[in-house]
Amino acid sequence: MERSEYSIVKISAAALICGASFLASLSFYKDGVYAGQVVKSVPQNIALQALFTDTIPAPKENSMYKEFFLSRDVKDHYPWLYNNFYKLNHEQSEAVIRKWSSDVKISLGYPNNLKPYSQDAESQEYMLYIPDYVATLGPQDLARIKGDIATTSKELSDLTGLKINYLDPIQETENLYGNLRIVFVKDTLSWETSFKKGNVQSGLDIFGGAKAIQFRDAIEKNLRNIVWYTPSTLDQVDGYYLSDSSNNIYFGSCYIWTGHAHELQSSLIYECIARALGVPGLVESKQKSVFSNWSTSHQGGYPSVKDDPLGRLIIKTLYSSETKSGLTKKDFTELLQATQREKK
Repeated sequence: MERSEYSIVKISAAALICGASFLASLSFYKDGVYAGQVVKSVPQNIALQALFTDTIPAPKENSMYKEFFLSRDVKDHYPWLYNNFYKLNHEQSEAVIRKWSSDVKISLGYPNNLKPYSQDAESQEYMLYIPDYVATLGPQDLARIKGDIATTSKELSDLTGLKINYLDPIQETENLYGNLRIVFVKDTLSWETSFKKGNVQSGLDIFGGAKAIQFRDAIEKNLRNIVWYTPSTLDQVDGYYLSDSSNNIYFGSCYIWTGHAHELQSSLIYECIARALGVPGLVESKQKSVFSNWSTSHQGGYPSVKDDPLGRLIIKTLYSSETKSGLTKKDFTELLQATQREKK
C-alpha cells in the first residue's frame, strides 16, 4: 500500500502525566487496521524528543472546606462527597501515570442534585449550591446525550478493557452512584469562556440559616489530589479527575454548556470521557484529535473516537499491560522507546 508521512506530532507533558510532562514526537503513516477497518495514521515510529515541566501547585486546605467536611452529619448528608472529596484528599506525587483500575460509571449532574440524602435536613450546617445552575434536559436532548455517551463508552471500553457504562441518575443511591459526572449547565455568564469557568469567583445567591458554600469555589478548588484538564487553555472541556495514593483514578467530572451546538456537545462528551481516563493535557498536532486544541478550529470536523487515530493510540498505550499506575516519567519514556524499537 502506498505510504505517505504526516508531519511530526508533539505530545506535551500534561497529556499523560500530571504535574510534570513529557514531549514525544510521533511519525504517522496512512493505512492500518483498527477494529477490523482500515484507518489512517497508525504510527510506525515513536521517538522521544524532549522533556519539560508544566506544574500547577496544589492548593492549601481552605478553612471553609475543612469546616464543611468536619461539620455535623456531612457523612450522612453527602456520603459520596465525603468519601471521594475528603477521605482521599491528599497531596499528589508528580510525574507519574494515573489510570483507572475500576469500572467507570458515567452519570449526569451530581448525586441527588447536590441535595442531602439524610431526611433530617434541618440539622445541616452548610448548604451546597452551583450558581451556574444545572440544566434540566428535555426528553430529546437527554436521549441524544445518552446515545452519545453509550457510543463513546462502548468504543473506549474496547480500547481500554475497562467496563465503561452509563448509570441513570434515577438509579443512583447513597451507595451506588456514578464516578464520572457530566454536568450540563444552562448559564455560563459567570464563566471566562463558553467552555470553562476558569478562575472567576461566583457570588452567593441564596439565603437562609445554613452557611452557603459554593461547590466549585469552596470544594473543587481545595482538592489536593485534583488533576484539571488542559489548564493552559480556556477552550477545551471544563473538568478534572481525582486519584488515590496508589495513583488509581476513581472520580472525574466535567461541565458542558447546553448552548453549544449538538455536534460540539458530542465532541465535548468524548473529550470529557477520554481525558478522565488519564490524559489531562494538550497534544500539539496538525492532525486533529480530541487531545489537541480542537475546539478553537473546527476545520476537518469535530473529533469522535472512530475518526481520532491519535486519540485511540494514546488511550490504548495508556491502558496496555505494560503501563502501570504510578509508572514514572523515566519508565514511561523507556516504554515508548521500547515501542519504537518494536516498530522498526
